[in-house]
Amino acid sequence: MNYAITEKELDYLLELQKIDNQAYTLTQANVQLPEEIKILQKKITIHKEEIKKKKEVIKKIKLHQENNKIAYQTAEEMLVKYEEQKKNIINEKELDAVNEQIEFQSIEIQLLEKKEKNFLEDIKSERIVIKKIEEEIALLKKNIASKDNSMQNVIHENDQEALILQKKRESIIQNIDPIFLSLYKRKNNFEKNQHAVSTVIKNACSTCNYLIASQRLIEIRRKEMLITCESCASILVHTDEAEEEY
Repeated sequence: MNYAITEKELDYLLELQKIDNQAYTLTQANVQLPEEIKILQKKITIHKEEIKKKKEVIKKIKLHQENNKIAYQTAEEMLVKYEEQKKNIINEKELDAVNEQIEFQSIEIQLLEKKEKNFLEDIKSERIVIKKIEEEIALLKKNIASKDNSMQNVIHENDQEALILQKKRESIIQNIDPIFLSLYKRKNNFEKNQHAVSTVIKNACSTCNYLIASQRLIEIRRKEMLITCESCASILVHTDEAEEEY
């Protein structure tokens, strides 16, 4: 697609593209900053859920602990009972039976004491994990507060810069033919990384890196025709500055 165009009009189109690129970058930055805070807030929500689960685990351990204490108390009572029975037994067979029960209850008490010790260690371990998670939440909240303050400053600065760019844009648009401006608007799609205007760098389109034929390069350098890239359809403009920057 070739249209007769002046060098000045091509320069205006290229300048418009640069301004729109900068404006899009600022917009994306303003979107990205709140997203960072949302990610941190999501982490806090996940950590709070972890704490909730840990507390449920502690609750279950304490329930087992209460049952263990009841069993321990019962075992102690049975031990005392058999010790009292032992005092009044004369028959050797009955004595052996009571001694067997006393030994059983003694072992039961030892096992229940060991269980109690394990319960206490498990609760302690879960509380240590909870404390670490709470510390992580505190750090995340501090980070959010810091980011929120800096974010507001950056967004304000970006908005101010965007206003300046908008004024420049309005000034440039006045110098562009409505036909070319309409073509420019149709070709721009920043979400798909499609630019209406691309510079020529090392004999290729700066947007898609499509290698340009020698004859077309000559036509592009003349800046007498609006020439588009055969691959991405961007309007091609040659500038010495673009080559030097590369």
